[in-house]
Amino acid sequence: MSAQRAGERRLLAHSYGSTRTQSTAVRTYAVITERGPRNFSAYVPDLPGRIATGKTLAAVRRNIREAIEFHLDGLRQEGPPIPEPSSVAESVEIQAA
Repeated sequence: MSAQRAGERRLLAHSYGSTRTQSTAVRTYAVITERGPRNFSAYVPDLPGRIATGKTLAAVRRNIREAIEFHLDGLRQEGPPIPEPSSVAESVEIQAA
């Protein structure tokens, strides 16, 4: 889904907190969330194909977290390396005409 094509849709960017425990590193992936006419959708640039939708912002956040966790669990079981996060999502404030 293209942000340009989204036109009037409000683009929301967020990422999940990053912490390191004694035994496990927690990765932080950028998530892009877009508001559609009737719902929200989200995708993860560093994990192609990881998408989610939800009627509310809270629902899409929960769904994309579950999609990421499910995908990473599958990678751990199958053996391919887990992609390192490399994307950065930012908001840019501009003066509206």
